[in-house]
Amino acid sequence: MFKLLTPVSLALLFALHVQGKGSVSLDSYTFDKVISKFKATLVKFDIAYPYGAKHDEFLKVAEASHLQSDLLIADVGVKDYGDNENADLAKKFEVKKEDYPAVKLFVQGKDAPIDFKGKDFNADELKKFIRSNSGVYIGLPGCLEKFDAIAIKVN
Repeated sequence: MFKLLTPVSLALLFALHVQGKGSVSLDSYTFDKVISKFKATLVKFDIAYPYGAKHDEFLKVAEASHLQSDLLIADVGVKDYGDNENADLAKKFEVKKEDYPAVKLFVQGKDAPIDFKGKDFNADELKKFIRSNSGVYIGLPGCLEKFDAIAIKVN
């Protein structure tokens, strides 16, 4: 009745679960090519297989931004073992292991990324960070950008 999964199938399922909907995994080869195509890119530098409350909050932002074509939500999994994958990216952007998860916003036209230094690491704070530093709109569920703009003008 139940079919046992092969190690390859388990690894694939785990990788799909870790990354989450709306988030793109970047590496040393794809990083510059991909982020240059977007008005803003929010990147989380973290361990290679992230988990926990902060990772879940980041994935909420990724899901909420799926209709925003000017914004990319991405993660860079950094390994400190084996081939040290993406350690060069962490070094380039001055991210240390003790800083994980470190979130940076890359905005077209700006030379350096902007560090997220929010008091709380949650989806709402990350959305505010994106809006205030890039001008890219991410609304709450059920909100429309045009209506939010009218509400801001009225207040």
